[in-house]
Amino acid sequence: MASIAKQVWQKIKEDIVIRRAIEKKIISTKNLAMHLIKVKKVPVSIDAVVSAIRRYKEDSPLEKKFEQARKILRKSNDIKMTSNIAQVVLRKNKHTQKRLVKAFELVDYDIGELLIIMQGEGSLKLMVNEKNLKDLTKLFPPSSLLSKTKGLALINIHMSEKAQKIPGVGAIITQELTLNDISMWEMMSSNPDLLLFLEQKDLAKTYEIIYPLCQ
Repeated sequence: MASIAKQVWQKIKEDIVIRRAIEKKIISTKNLAMHLIKVKKVPVSIDAVVSAIRRYKEDSPLEKKFEQARKILRKSNDIKMTSNIAQVVLRKNKHTQKRLVKAFELVDYDIGELLIIMQGEGSLKLMVNEKNLKDLTKLFPPSSLLSKTKGLALINIHMSEKAQKIPGVGAIITQELTLNDISMWEMMSSNPDLLLFLEQKDLAKTYEIIYPLCQ
């Protein structure tokens, strides 16, 4: 029986939806047992699975974590939106690195212009204002340019500095965007700011979703 219980508990731990449903007590034990047997392929009788579910205890309750994340998110100080952003993807090599320094000369931070550089295994990704896109791409040979995309936007959430130490803040935001069929191009943080890049057509809808979470 101990082995069966461990199998069932492991399947529960692997599924965050099931774990949250159990915590909220909104799921039928019998229906969950049937689901684990049918979908999760737990090869035992339904009575054995039901017994294991009833003895399951959550070591680290998820709902408390999510509620704490919601509280810290509601303490956000400001939300800013920036439209007309472009993404440039470059090959990562020494030639690109040497030219990259000149990209900073194109940007005026004093008037709020944007230049964010992300490093991948074989490429560099730059987020810039569309007005600087043409001059930026001129800095690099065509062979270094992997792709460029216009029509993006940024939502900058200025959060409490404590947010960096609270797990689940990003999960709450991505969950809401997923439920509303909104895709993010990038999500990154520069404490205390959380930056969300998305398609410009989704900017207004995303703001309507994010704003209530931060109040």
